[in-house]
This record gives sequence, structure tokens and C-alpha cells, in this order.
Amino acid sequence: MSEDSLIEVTLVDDVRGCRSCRWFWADIPPYGPHLSWEWDEAYPEAMKETGVQSTRRSREPFLQANAVDPAQIDPAVMHGCRKAPIMTIGINPNMTSYFPSETASEWAYPHFSEASQYAYYYRYQTLYQESFDREALLHWMQTDAESEQQLVAQKRGWLLSSRRSKDHRWLEIEYCYEGEEQIRRFETSWSLQEKAVVLVNRGRKGDSRVSFEQGDTIVGRIRGEAAENLTVYKNSVTYYQRFIPVLERFKAMIGGELADANLRVGEDVAQHDMIHCASPGWSTAYDIPTDAITRHCVQENAFVLKQLLQSQPALIYIVGGSSLAMFAEALGPYLDFDYEEERNGAIQIKDVYQLLIETSTRECLLTIDIDDFFYQARVVVVPHFSYSDNYVAQCRLPPDAWEAFCNHFPDDLEILKLEQRLHDPAWNGIIPVSVHSNDVDLQKKMSVQAWNILMCYFVDPTESMAGVMAQEFHAGKLKYDRSRGVLARSSGNCQYCVNDQWQFPEGCLYGNDGQPRNYGNLDNIVQKITAAMES
Repeated sequence: MSEDSLIEVTLVDDVRGCRSCRWFWADIPPYGPHLSWEWDEAYPEAMKETGVQSTRRSREPFLQANAVDPAQIDPAVMHGCRKAPIMTIGINPNMTSYFPSETASEWAYPHFSEASQYAYYYRYQTLYQESFDREALLHWMQTDAESEQQLVAQKRGWLLSSRRSKDHRWLEIEYCYEGEEQIRRFETSWSLQEKAVVLVNRGRKGDSRVSFEQGDTIVGRIRGEAAENLTVYKNSVTYYQRFIPVLERFKAMIGGELADANLRVGEDVAQHDMIHCASPGWSTAYDIPTDAITRHCVQENAFVLKQLLQSQPALIYIVGGSSLAMFAEALGPYLDFDYEEERNGAIQIKDVYQLLIETSTRECLLTIDIDDFFYQARVVVVPHFSYSDNYVAQCRLPPDAWEAFCNHFPDDLEILKLEQRLHDPAWNGIIPVSVHSNDVDLQKKMSVQAWNILMCYFVDPTESMAGVMAQEFHAGKLKYDRSRGVLARSSGNCQYCVNDQWQFPEGCLYGNDGQPRNYGNLDNIVQKITAAMES
């Protein structure tokens, strides 16, 4: 890249066209191809949502699009404004269509022929993932010639379970019919050109609400194909919605003109991933070569590093321990807090709640000071966004502290048991206790000493995350742009929305169109950081 290259623009082609990971992209990809769609207009107005965002679960008609031939899911760039002052960083996009369920069967993914459309989609993509509807699936259903691979209900009944192989295109379901004791099983497999779909929801045998009626297709195989003018639905995703309560809590803390501001995920908070290709999960359970993929994406291609240095957010939330481990492989030397500990004879990432408490109660910084380039941001480590239980206010006692609590406060322990406040130990032995700091009724029942001990281990993730925003606002590192009703953009200019390759109709919403760059040659900084990773 040249001295004046636009990293925010070149990343679109570099990420979208990346095929570095043979495991995802070689001869027989492990997943897919997936149902895919493309707009028939350049820049749909429907992408630009300006209303108040909600945490409610929703599925709504989104826009009309053309189904294209099924394809692999393209690697994804960052979601949102490139100069949003807050950035969340997770692991990788979730391959929602992988799982054998009615909802998963309908998921469909954008597959744009033009880089400009891909860029526009990820500029405005916020809380949703897209799907087709059941009618489209039935239209593509394989029928008579391969009927042994299709299960049609002979009676009404219940789908009891569904599971698919993690390393083969095979699934099995268990089901039963009303009035019968017999548990039936059905299995199917499918080729690279097909997709097995489960078209009913799971239920419990004997429930008044059945999973299927007589004549319903329970399991089938579809072969997607090009089709015009299909309705694409938008489905809210818990992961993307997780930051909405944080923004609301922050506004309440600050008050004044911010109390009614329409702060939004996508505009005030950008969402990035360390790994750009989608998978059903990120663990050895899926036979994923995580080390090799991390090496390609994070270290060799350095996609997240390039975007981070161009975006320069004031505040970074790293989502989960696995994300932090990847982040630290690239930028560990530039972090000023201790994120590792020795556990079971090995060096591992600390408990994520311990890191949340540490990084939210004191300022923990990422500082990159190389040549004439200086960038500094506050870093906060938070639990995974996908699971609501992670964001329930709770006390979390390490095994030794819990043993001491039980020994010293047996009466209080019985109260917690009667109130059903205790939960199974976490993977690292930590005992979660459902207690709120303003839980007045429980506090009155417990001894003062026991209550104070619990509060030493109390954490409210949403409150902590919002509190960091408030700290940064009072310190002047987050500012409110009252003329536009958003948080002020991060430092440095940006030409993502208007450049020589494309010009979005609305241009840059924040006045950066065509402005001169003022933060030097980022390519050289990236090269020096990646060279240090390899040494």
C-alpha cells in the first residue's frame, strides 16, 4: 500500500476477498454453502435505521432482495461507523444456520457482487441478521425422487431432539406422535449442493402445544437457487443488542441533555471481531484449528489491528477471555494491565469477571507510541455478549473464599439456599450467588458481616460498563456532539463513505468527506507491530 493509502477502504477488498484459511475455504469447506441474497439496488434506504433501538426480540420484514446461488459466508469487516468513539471486539461472526432448528433453517447471508454494496451493508448493519421465510424453503424442497430423505408427519406430535454431526453433513432427530409411547428416530445426510432443514420447533411429549400437525414437513433437504424479489426478514440478535442497556444506563448516569439522546449501536458503538470468517462456535468441539486461523487473521493479515489504528476509538470493550487472548497476541506488549495468571500449571487468561472488575475500577490502557504515531485508548474486558446470564448482577466467590464463607456463616448459607440464590460452580470453580446490591429484603435476613463479604465479590456488568463510559465522559475523553445528537467522533479523518471507489448517497454523516488525513502512514505502524509479533 502507498503512503496515502486509505486503510478503511482497502480493508473492504482485503477482508472480503481473504481466503487465507484453507480450513474454511479449500476443496471441501466444512460448512455451507448457505442461502444467500443480494440487493437489486445500490444503496437501500432501509439499511439506515434511525429509530430508538430496543432489546426486545423481533422478526420483521426488512427489504426485497434477490436470492442468489448458495455460497460460503463472506468474511465480515467491522459493523458501523469507522470513527465511532467506542468499539467492541469479539471472536468471530456466528454461523447461525448451522444448527438443526426451525429458526436456523431460515437464516440467509448477504453475498454481494459489488464491493460498494458490501461496504454499505457493513457501514449500517447493527442489531440484526437476515433470513428468508418458510415459503421460500418449501419452494426449494427436494421431493419425490429423494423422499427417503424427507420426513412428513403422519400424525400430530412433538419434535423431542435434533442433533447434527460436528464433522459431517449428517443429522438425527427424535420425535413421537400423539397417543403413542414409541420414540421414533429419523436421520439424513446431504451433499455440498444441499442443505438439510428442520422445519418445526422442539417440544415436550404430552404438552398441549404440539410441534407439528399431520402433513407438516418435519425434516427435508433444500437446494437453493436464484430467485427474484424475495422478502428478507431482519431478526434481532442478542449479541448485537447487549450494548443497548449499557448506553441507556450511561445516559441516566450523566443526565442533562444526554438523558434523551438517541445513542445507538452502529453509530456510537462499532462492533468488530478478531476473526472475520463465521463458524458455529470457537472451540475444539467443532474441530476448528483455532491457532492456525488466529495466526492468519490476527497476526499475518492484521485486519483488526489495521481497523483499530484507523478508527482510534477512545474506549474498547473486549468481549470474553478468548477474544482477549487473541487481542493480546497482537497487542499484549502495549497493554498496561496483567491479564494472565498461572492456573493448573499453565499460564491462562484470568477469570473474565475478575478482569471486568479490574479494568472498570481502574484505568487500564492500550498505548501505541511508535515513531511519530501516538494512540491511547481505555480497555475494558467484559463477559460474552450472547448469554443473558452473564449480565445478571451477582456475587462471584472463588473456591477458597466460598469455603471460608460457608465455615464462618452457616446460618447465612442456609438463608441463601432457602432463597434459591446459589448456582452451580463455574468452569473455574467460582460460585455465583444471585444477589443485587439493593436487595433489601435479603440483606435484612442476613448478618451484616456475611452481607458485607458478599458485596466484596459483587459485580453488575451493565453498571460497570456504563460506569466506565461515565468516567471517560467526565474526563473529557468521550464527548457529546449536540449538533448531531451523537457522541463525538474519534480522532483522525476517514473516507470510508466517500472515496474514489464508491460514494454513498448520504456521504459522511459527520463531515469527513474528502478531508486531508492527519495521522501519518498507518501501514508502517502496522508493519512494525506485526514484525514484533513474529520475533
